[in-house]
Amino acid sequence: MKQGYCISCMKWQNLLITRSYEIFVVRGVKVPILADVSYCECCGTPVCNSELDEKNLLNAQLEYKRLNNQK
Repeated sequence: MKQGYCISCMKWQNLLITRSYEIFVVRGVKVPILADVSYCECCGTPVCNSELDEKNLLNAQLEYKRLNNQK
């Protein structure tokens, strides 16, 4: 199980990764994607995960390109 530092618990905790819809702004355009988000398994606080953040940003950029090619 992946671990991350929870700022609420103030210690390393196991992470629960869930999928939820989020809106990213790419070049001024709101782009909805299904993003992976990590939470502290103990208290439920969102925990920063640079690996997932990078993946979500890449997915938002790809979705932006897909949406603009259809217009």
